[in-house]
Amino acid sequence: MEYTTANGSYFGRSDTMCTPLHIIYPLSAPVASDNFGGSNYTPSPPISSPPLRNDANFQQQDQPFTLMQMNGRKVLGPPEDWQGSPPSSACELFVRRIPRNIDEQRLIQPFLRFGQIYEMRLPMDFNQANRGYAYVRYTTEEEANCAMEVLNHFYVAPHRKLEILQSYEKCCLFVSNIPKYLDEVEIEEKLRTVFPTMERLYIQVGNSGKNINGDHGKNDEVCNQEMRGTNNDCKNRGYAVIHFPSHLEALEAKKSTTPGVIRMWNRDLKVVWANTERDTDTSKSNKTLFVRNVDLCINKRDIMDMLVKFIPRQEIRKVTKVRTIAFCDFTTREAAEKCLQELQGTILQGQCLSIEWAKPSEKQSLHRMCRTDFDAMLRLKCIANCWQIPVIIFGTYFEREDLQYGAVMMRSAVGTARSIFCVLQCQELVDIHSRICEVVCVLLETIGTFPDYNYFFFVESDNAHLLGIVTHDCQSVSFIASHQVPKNIHFDLNEIIDMSLAIANLAAVEEDVLLQAYHESFQLPTTATYLPNLVVSGYRIFGTIFPKYRNKPPLAHNLNDTQIVLALCYLMTGTNTVLPSRPYIAYPVSSFDNGYERLRFVSLKLLPIAVTQSRYLVHQALNHVQFGNVHNFHPAQRFKTRPLWITGCSYAKSLKQPTPAQIMHVNEQGAQDQRQYNNTSGSAYMPSTYASSSVLAPITKEPTRTTFGVN
Repeated sequence: MEYTTANGSYFGRSDTMCTPLHIIYPLSAPVASDNFGGSNYTPSPPISSPPLRNDANFQQQDQPFTLMQMNGRKVLGPPEDWQGSPPSSACELFVRRIPRNIDEQRLIQPFLRFGQIYEMRLPMDFNQANRGYAYVRYTTEEEANCAMEVLNHFYVAPHRKLEILQSYEKCCLFVSNIPKYLDEVEIEEKLRTVFPTMERLYIQVGNSGKNINGDHGKNDEVCNQEMRGTNNDCKNRGYAVIHFPSHLEALEAKKSTTPGVIRMWNRDLKVVWANTERDTDTSKSNKTLFVRNVDLCINKRDIMDMLVKFIPRQEIRKVTKVRTIAFCDFTTREAAEKCLQELQGTILQGQCLSIEWAKPSEKQSLHRMCRTDFDAMLRLKCIANCWQIPVIIFGTYFEREDLQYGAVMMRSAVGTARSIFCVLQCQELVDIHSRICEVVCVLLETIGTFPDYNYFFFVESDNAHLLGIVTHDCQSVSFIASHQVPKNIHFDLNEIIDMSLAIANLAAVEEDVLLQAYHESFQLPTTATYLPNLVVSGYRIFGTIFPKYRNKPPLAHNLNDTQIVLALCYLMTGTNTVLPSRPYIAYPVSSFDNGYERLRFVSLKLLPIAVTQSRYLVHQALNHVQFGNVHNFHPAQRFKTRPLWITGCSYAKSLKQPTPAQIMHVNEQGAQDQRQYNNTSGSAYMPSTYASSSVLAPITKEPTRTTFGVN
């Protein structure tokens, strides 16, 4: 079933659709179109931006490198003009999920956007294909952290996203199959003859009086014979962890045991790398230490007395002991680092303590999930993949039905525009902005690339149901419903038409021009502001919403925090509240089902509302956006001069926020705008073009300054 709005006619209308559609003016210029042909509709191939390309983001791509291939790996770097000692291991990233057919020149391109690279190591196999992982070392720790923050959202290929972790030096070996009747002193003396450079040894004490020997075969007989004279006391659990001062010394010790086996105590001991992810904690917010090998007779006071020898008592928040382990929580990261350095290997009641960084508990993980801002995640995805600034548009709010229409317009690196339309039930939401961005983020994770079509979702509770696909060209707007969509789901067809045409008009405007018009709309301290010279269908206008109206923190590492938030309002009232003459008209989605089986009705699973939409997480609930209502905005957002966050730029021009010199220029510009406003009338911002024009007046390449107030 198909409808068109070029001449206000409608084809294939069912009996339930008794209200004719209003007349929509044709678009002024063609936009990227997907032609539908009723039941013979065949979707075009998915359109996605090239993952690796040359543009303004790759400012450092001419950085000279020396390429060497040695010991089964390719090494790029260090830079030819590098002077001084190499950067520390904290500047190194571990990159995995790399396609096997990608070479080092293409792989290094996205990393060059974030700073100077000291070295990249790409392990290779015998047929000269990479092994799927690499090591990238930056010159500073800040550049490495920034790259890890962003490039974890980078799609290196369709349905494949890079996974980037903090690299750490392997300084520990794990030795197994040790006889369990040996104590720690005997084991250390014997192992030092093989590993003379070892720093310390850690073993876990076994359970006395119990035979927990898990060895099999001949070794069982040997062990049983040797343990008969020891009253079956298990003094260790059959393994040990050996610590070395550096990775180089641990590597030499590992090579000396090739093929990973040493002969001791009439048995073969297996030597492998130890899993030491706790030793190098990448989260600077972690302030808790995990202590092993604590004697059962030790209590919390004994541990506290040991800690206060190195740090003040007020810097210790809590000590928790459970059998042979303990957790020490500190008030500052510095105090935890000092105790880790001073107490590592300390002998307490005859036991050698092993101290590591504690992993976050499931409760803390749930807490972090509750605080996830999907608007920030969406912007990180756009920055990582060189996509343009996402434009979030809030359509009509139907108060009686408690429904909010919205959309997110995205543009790829080559300018291809795609939109994700949503109808959201508002009664359970506390942050509708984050929820609509969550739908887009989950969709991107599902398809694994830039959206190939304009999807339409119905969001209720913890699910986003795919209702169909919306397409438009210079003549009409079309909607194809998902196959086997439930018959009880309805939507307002007129609102989808208006939003589709509105997005088509925005897509025809260049990003820099749209961003300039968006910023200029905030030059006056008025409650409601609008995009100048852009009218949709003769009766809809774009209201501009403050970028930081939700009072969320900026992106980490001073990343470009530019965003665009709009509301599709009615020219008659200047708000997006439903008009009495334009009520909600429910059309069943199943009436548009053309039987295209490849477009099936599916549901995307969202995070539970009880987790991400809890009213305890926000200071002010935002379950819907009603433009023009001052109660929806925080009082601190009323300003007299243009604030800093209005001075953004496209992601392609800069990855970072404005410099101090730009901030000074912005303040001067804001003062000039205020003086200009004082010389004009103080009426509300409503350009005269809105009152006189009923057709699209496109924004020019270099728009002139708008005179505020009706002439």
